[in-house]
Amino acid sequence: MIYTKLVLILAALVLSVNSTPLVERGPACPGGQPIVFPPKPPPPTLRDELFGNSSASIGTDFLIKVFNVYTTGIWVSSNGFAWHYSYDDNFHYTDSYLNKPLPTRDLPSYTIAPYWDALGSWPSSGDYIGFAWGTNTDSITINWKASLLSDRTQRLDFTLHYTTASPGVYWIWYDSVPSQATGGSATIGAQGGQPRKQHYKTYSYNTPGTVYPGLRLAIDTNCDGSITDFTSVNAPRDLHHNATNARILTEPKVDEFKRPPTENYCV
Repeated sequence: MIYTKLVLILAALVLSVNSTPLVERGPACPGGQPIVFPPKPPPPTLRDELFGNSSASIGTDFLIKVFNVYTTGIWVSSNGFAWHYSYDDNFHYTDSYLNKPLPTRDLPSYTIAPYWDALGSWPSSGDYIGFAWGTNTDSITINWKASLLSDRTQRLDFTLHYTTASPGVYWIWYDSVPSQATGGSATIGAQGGQPRKQHYKTYSYNTPGTVYPGLRLAIDTNCDGSITDFTSVNAPRDLHHNATNARILTEPKVDEFKRPPTENYCV
């Protein structure tokens, strides 16, 4: 009798488990997963001299993800930021060298800013802004070797890297940081327009000493995003994971972005 009751109880448990409807759950937010900082890519071989307040476009045949939308190329500014192809492709503000706190209308809707400041490059000084991309690696690398417009002796060297192996994550290396260009007149961060809200993350704004040689940052634009300092490999610090989203500044035309049909999105 006891054996029969046990069998009936076990059968009831199995039946209840099998009859429980499955709840569809999307994948965990990529921004919530551990980030492993990659090796620094080699210097770009293609060079372009961008002088004060100028830009160049880079088209790719792979998708680049930023704040849950996809584009097929980016623009690069001499002033230390890059923005993604969108309805404001032809962004040309005459004062884009004047940095502002994020979010701001003075930058395109989807922008990554490793060091937004009044910068320029002069070939006679060995300055250049280099680009490298290709279908074989599905990655893009931008290297700024630029000087402050206010003092050409203050020469910066920093690199922005994106790879499809880590969708939505942007890697930044700061190699050369002069004494007068440690962040005191710069904005470092990212912003991205959304259908319902504006996302942005700020590492620093006009704060001296926040940028220094050897600094490594990972800007994760997935979901709500985060900025992580990987300068100390053993103790990465998540600096702005819980930063508050701001009000909508612009309403992006999301249909003009390419989205893989099977992608799950965080909003």
